[in-house]
Amino acid sequence: PDIILVNMGTNDLADTGISLAQFAEAYTQMLDNMLEKYENAEVFCFTLLPGRDYASTSTANGEIIIVAH
Repeated sequence: PDIILVNMGTNDLADTGISLAQFAEAYTQMLDNMLEKYENAEVFCFTLLPGRDYASTSTANGEIIIVAH
């Protein structure tokens, strides 16, 4: 694919008891796996639903950053 959309839903953002560090590690691994398999695809991550207040962005060198607000 040329574009991959990652829409995080209520199950992804529910208060599951996992830490931000655990969430960030799993989320980053998922994105790394997609980018490894589809290295030329653009990946867009978003959510339209309220929940745990996470945001992700990437730096100029492609590093993925996940933060809690």
